[in-house]
Amino acid sequence: MAQKSLAARSFAALALMVGFYLLAIGMVVGLLAIPYAEWVYAGRVHLRITLGCVIGAAMIAWAILPRRDRFEEPGPRLTSDAQPELFEKLAALANATGQEMPRDVFLIPDMNAWVASRGGVMGIGSQRVMGLGLPLMQVLGVREFEAVLAHEFGHYHGGDTRLGPWIYKTRSAIGRTLESLGEEGWLHLPFRAYGNFFLGVTQAISRAQEFTADQLAAMVIGAQSLIEGLKKIHALAPAYDAYWQQEASPVLNSGFRAPLAGGFDRFLRSTRIEQEVDEALKHALTAEADRYDSHPPLGERISAVERIAEEAPTVPDDSRRAIALLGDVDACETALIAFLASADATFERISWSDVTERVFMPGWQRQAAALRDSVADATLGDLPVLVRDRGQELARRFHGEDVQIPGEYVPQILTGPLGAGILCALAGDGWTVRADVGDVVTVRRGDAVLQPFAVAARLAEGDEGVAWWTGWVRDHGVAALPIAAGPPDEAA
Repeated sequence: MAQKSLAARSFAALALMVGFYLLAIGMVVGLLAIPYAEWVYAGRVHLRITLGCVIGAAMIAWAILPRRDRFEEPGPRLTSDAQPELFEKLAALANATGQEMPRDVFLIPDMNAWVASRGGVMGIGSQRVMGLGLPLMQVLGVREFEAVLAHEFGHYHGGDTRLGPWIYKTRSAIGRTLESLGEEGWLHLPFRAYGNFFLGVTQAISRAQEFTADQLAAMVIGAQSLIEGLKKIHALAPAYDAYWQQEASPVLNSGFRAPLAGGFDRFLRSTRIEQEVDEALKHALTAEADRYDSHPPLGERISAVERIAEEAPTVPDDSRRAIALLGDVDACETALIAFLASADATFERISWSDVTERVFMPGWQRQAAALRDSVADATLGDLPVLVRDRGQELARRFHGEDVQIPGEYVPQILTGPLGAGILCALAGDGWTVRADVGDVVTVRRGDAVLQPFAVAARLAEGDEGVAWWTGWVRDHGVAALPIAAGPPDEAA
């Protein structure tokens, strides 16, 4: 069955590729035939038509010309000498699926694992490569990780990585053709129609490949390990993206380095993030298929695996997380950060408990200083009037463009500057700033708690928001504090 499936996929992919190139070559020949026929049969040449046909034919011909696949390494290379236990697992899975080991294995900063055949021209002369996500290894158990890797070896087993370059190159050629021809005129229309058809059919092939790879992984490692691994990937991938953007990246951009894995652990323990992870999983389990998706919906994949669960083996449990397979996590993080950073970048190591004071607070103080320059001696009690009378002006200033901003976007633009100003004003008055990894930023004094970066949105609620803020600053005795009063040494 696997060979028949591979033959069917290969035939479909090759037929579609040939169809596109026949269309493109036919268009080139047809365009060049127009001025030729005009010259032969009419004895004249219309310069504008001739130029248009020749240029159009040249653009199509250049766009469909095959390009060499220049593979760029996606992360630091992992080696069997440095990672013997990991490579032992990879070798065992390669043997279990009847496949050769990838030539290169890379550590990547994604909640993902993948295999590919890269290099060469149209897949000819390519080499097998694999990418393993550091955050993926952090959240999956060893058996779940093995199931995901068995799924990836399943793409080798099914010949998917041999089909991939043909499909990818043809998609790229279609894209280049559409980009070259633009939207004007009619030349792009046949290619756009064929491109939509090609994408729909090849994405259906990709979805079938995922089901087949899932089936192999379940039969090698066990159905439940694969199911749990798939659930974690879909639930936690958005969380890791948020962690990287909101926590890890600002720290690195400030010249510091806090432990990546440790920070993500703290991020996932946040009550707010736990709720978002639960919602992400619910959404993934109920999502419906789209003809242009490369992967089937999670719910369909799980259902397909559950149907063969009784045939799948029961594999002894391994309570460790997959990151335990790495010999030196800190060294791996160091190599990954060095790969992502510019060649001359250096980072000072700090703990996550120091991040608020050394990374975020200086940034908030800079925002507060810019706000202070714009609002002079305005106080926290003046905020409602300030936002009402000068909100549009301030939003344009902080947005960086002197254009009229729709009213509904003003609070969004002012969230950062106003929040930083409020935070620094209260910090200067002795309030404590809390910004734990994954948690909402708060300022506290005694039992009083405020989320300063939520104030702009509350004020946008109208009279109710204004009444809340007016009462809050009065009740806590801070109405007269200058906006962005700054830290204690500046407030003095």
